[in-house]
Amino acid sequence: MAENRNISVLLPEVRLSYAYLAQPYVGRNDDGNAKSSYTAHALFKAGSPAHTAIRDAIRKVAAAGWGAQAEAVLQQLNGQDKLCLHDGNITKGGQGPYKDMLFVSSSNSRRPRILVTRNGQNVDIGPDDPMFPYSGCWANVMVDLWPQGADGKPSQWGKRINATVTGVQFLRHDEAFSGGGRVAAPEEFPQMETSGADAAPPSAAAGGLI
Repeated sequence: MAENRNISVLLPEVRLSYAYLAQPYVGRNDDGNAKSSYTAHALFKAGSPAHTAIRDAIRKVAAAGWGAQAEAVLQQLNGQDKLCLHDGNITKGGQGPYKDMLFVSSSNSRRPRILVTRNGQNVDIGPDDPMFPYSGCWANVMVDLWPQGADGKPSQWGKRINATVTGVQFLRHDEAFSGGGRVAAPEEFPQMETSGADAAPPSAAAGGLI
């Protein structure tokens, strides 16, 4: 099918983790080959505006990707932790900043737009700017959601709903997460699949996400 199934969504007022935005992280994709990607996790509380925005967008993507089967596919992916939206108490074991938080995992082979508002205008900034986003700061994050393995476009890697980070707007400073800093080091990251999907599903279904 030729129609566009991607949906852009703004995640407002989120806290960043695994913010690898200055330089790409070189990891492994689904088939084990090396692949570079910029990465960001957007953390927020259940019921927050960010949660409402991503939940609604996920449902729209599911409907665009799987039509009448959307609800069944969505529940399956939710239970297998194959959505870009995760429960930090399950996917990350409630460790550190992920305790009692939801988060969207996102990546992009291209560097996303990084900007800040100055003098009433949004301006692009680079890694040397004191407001360049880092793990621990607060930001608005723009992501594109897309259905992997949608009807008419099967994937050997199965069905997922992935997120591509397209832009990050710095909002304010906060305490940097341990090892986060303004520019993260490769060893700080787990071996995650660069398609935007996390690896092993949890043993129990992730409840309350969608």
